[in-house]
Amino acid sequence: MKKIFITLSSILLAACTVFESDHDDYWLNNVRPYKLMAINYYDPMDGASDERMTDSKTLNTRIYKHNVVVSANLGQRMVDAQTYTVQNFAKPQLIARSDGDITGSNYAVQIHQDQLFEPIGEVKLNGNYFLVVPGNDIGDMLLVDEKGNFLNYICHLYKGQLLMPRETAIIHPKGLGLEQKKATRETVSDPKLQFELKYDGLENGYMAFIYTDYSNADASEGFFQRYVFPQEQDLVEINGIRFKVMDVYPERIEYMLLD
Repeated sequence: MKKIFITLSSILLAACTVFESDHDDYWLNNVRPYKLMAINYYDPMDGASDERMTDSKTLNTRIYKHNVVVSANLGQRMVDAQTYTVQNFAKPQLIARSDGDITGSNYAVQIHQDQLFEPIGEVKLNGNYFLVVPGNDIGDMLLVDEKGNFLNYICHLYKGQLLMPRETAIIHPKGLGLEQKKATRETVSDPKLQFELKYDGLENGYMAFIYTDYSNADASEGFFQRYVFPQEQDLVEINGIRFKVMDVYPERIEYMLLD
């Protein structure tokens, strides 16, 4: 099924069903005051008017300062990194360009600026395709050409077909029609832990650290590795994390992260 909101012209140039043949004699030799026209109904399952993701990006956060002396207790996190995902979504919409009305002898449809219209399908008329949109909630149907302009008819549905009158309506103002816009929204995921480095105390003259990598697992799991360094060593580097040990105790470490 074709995609209905890409552009108005593309909506109307890619029909996926075959219409009954056109006739210039719409009203059966001028006997009937209306014409029944087959509607190519859009499939609501094809997702043409669904919201789509337009952008997704993952951002990293590290909440700590360099070249500042800080401390961490035994088992406490010294440094970590988290990521979160920002996603943008857009939903195509057809809205009225301005206020106006379409008036016939028996019916009138009021149009309000920014009013939302949802096409239900299309019809073929004189070799051209036109969108069929509900004009209101009482059954009046309108036709829209590929430029977004309303046709001067107020139609109705009859047994699944479009009942098009012989009588033309008056459109005010001229050029009354629809334009395409997109409704957008943004979502931000909860932060996900990527790694952390914790102080693991002193053992027999060695200071210990545990580095845990969560990047390939859920934040509740991870792959950890324990590192030990001589107690007197003042410069330490673990997986690209560089820090200077200012003082170290069994229950606490004072350190300064380096650039």
